[in-house]
Amino acid sequence: MNVSKNRATKAHSFSLSIIPIALLIACVLGAMTILANRATSRTVEQGYERERRQVNQSFSFEADNLLQTLIRDETIGDSFFGQRNRETLEKTLQSFSRRHSLDYIGVFSRIDGIALAESGETDILAHRAASVRLLVENSKMRSVEGSTIGIGREARIVQDGQGLIVLATIPVGRSGVVIATRPISSVAMRRFSTMLAIPNLRLIMGTRNDPNSTPIPSFDGNTRMSVIWDASSEAADMLKELAFYGLIAT
Repeated sequence: MNVSKNRATKAHSFSLSIIPIALLIACVLGAMTILANRATSRTVEQGYERERRQVNQSFSFEADNLLQTLIRDETIGDSFFGQRNRETLEKTLQSFSRRHSLDYIGVFSRIDGIALAESGETDILAHRAASVRLLVENSKMRSVEGSTIGIGREARIVQDGQGLIVLATIPVGRSGVVIATRPISSVAMRRFSTMLAIPNLRLIMGTRNDPNSTPIPSFDGNTRMSVIWDASSEAADMLKELAFYGLIAT
């Protein structure tokens, strides 16, 4: 009888001694899980930030490329300074557009914002000209003197409700400004997607709060379209697997 009692007492004591160990193991496993989740979250956030930075850098490169094209080509400046008539100037602009794959180019007076000459692809000329004139009107409103336009040398990516556009502007002489646009086609988007290893880069209507997206402003500065992509999760998935197997091994 005493032997049975001693065995029961020892078993009870052993079970009591196991409880702190079990609690310690549970705490360690819980801490490891929390650390793994935090590390995974950081990895995902870093991945989103890297992808956004790569997309924006690619767009900036495209915009700067068009700006440098306008700066290097002296045809526009020579035409403007020559004070040719509108028909002759538009022929020059048309030739310039073909050489540099533009879908629109216009020369505007910085005094009153009037278009001195415009040229572009026939099927989009009216639409693009309307968007550019909106840009000019907004620039007149921002200028110190309401009668002049405050457009300087700059380049950026905009959208016109139909697609992505590279927009570049350069002052010409003392009283003119050249505004040129080049479309970013779906082929170019696929090229960016492949080059950056960012899957399914595409343009959508509206905006999203997703981390794997970036809003694109329109000619009037409002945002109505966004570029989105399928975020790469390989690193995060790998980290989760390592954490999972680490917990099992423990």
